[in-house]
Amino acid sequence: MTLPQAAKRLGIHPAKLRRRIKAGVFPAPSFVNKHGLNFFDEDWLREAQAILMNSFEGKNNEEAPELKE
Repeated sequence: MTLPQAAKRLGIHPAKLRRRIKAGVFPAPSFVNKHGLNFFDEDWLREAQAILMNSFEGKNNEEAPELKE
């Protein structure tokens, strides 16, 4: 999935996702193509969801999106 799709699944704005990846809060994208576009797989999404849920933001957001199984 693309960065905007991953951000939507996580319930955060795409710019916030970009900043967190750049800061090392979230893991690097699963794949970056030759044009620099970031792509994410379901394993990456599960890891990012766990990080988000354990963050201050995740603990204070009872409506955090659930991952589709």
